[in-house]
Amino acid sequence: MKIDRNLKLYIAGHTGLVGSALTRYTKANGFNNLLLKSEGELDLTNQKQTLDFFQSERPDYVILTAAKVGGIITNGTPRKLVDITKLNKLGWHSKTSLEDGIKRTYEWYVKKDKLGFEN
Repeated sequence: MKIDRNLKLYIAGHTGLVGSALTRYTKANGFNNLLLKSEGELDLTNQKQTLDFFQSERPDYVILTAAKVGGIITNGTPRKLVDITKLNKLGWHSKTSLEDGIKRTYEWYVKKDKLGFEN
């Protein structure tokens, strides 16, 4: 499967361990339309900021690597869950279920050279 390298990819958490590796990998493999926003530029826990970002940028794919270091509960604050009902009302719907996404990610990891990232 060849992936169009001109598609708009938003990598949430691009400065973290996984996100920075993925960002380096996509850049090295010719992806030239990356959306990269620091936490200072886009606070994903702020529903309005997040909604405005998705409305204006309309990424083709969203890769979520953003996380807080320390597990589910950091500094005594419970993890905030993302509510996408407003995005759905605006016409955005995920193309992949969580289960299928995990399965496809695993398959990619096992045979990454067959995904179309060859130089």
